[in-house]
Amino acid sequence: MNRLTVLLIILVIGIGMSLFAWETTTMAGHKWLDEKSTVDWHMTNYFVVPGSVAFLGFGVLSFYLGGIFTGIAIPMILVRLRDRKVILLSVLCLVLALVFTGLGFNTLDWTLGSVYYPNNAVPPDVNVNLLSIHFSLDVWNMYFFVVLLPLWLGAFLVAAPLTIIALVREYLKHY
Repeated sequence: MNRLTVLLIILVIGIGMSLFAWETTTMAGHKWLDEKSTVDWHMTNYFVVPGSVAFLGFGVLSFYLGGIFTGIAIPMILVRLRDRKVILLSVLCLVLALVFTGLGFNTLDWTLGSVYYPNNAVPPDVNVNLLSIHFSLDVWNMYFFVVLLPLWLGAFLVAAPLTIIALVREYLKHY
């Protein structure tokens, strides 16, 4: 199996994981898309957005962008760290990855925490349907393994192979 085939398999796995993450994230945050979609969400004291915008834009999209920027930065560091322009671009991507991952994690943590931990009570287990297999998880394991990990890792596995393919094509153009 050649390298391009492996990269395309990784890309397909990343796309599949991203689709799974979208499904589980919207399942977990369904209240922010239905009954709480117009509730004011205070990002700061002066910046207020509707609940659906906070959940989707500042939570899901920001966290996904963090995975994408990490998937761009890591191959750039590993493949071509000789050029000053590439070094600056990879450092910028790492900074953006940290900012977007932190913003997305914090927003998802607060929005989903307010749904699953009302009044600081310990919530019941969440029933998960994965490929027609039913099982229950406690809330924080469900949040990490079914929402956060597939969301970030799917974005990383989409961006990394595309970045490697682009870097190899750029390298072959010059040599």
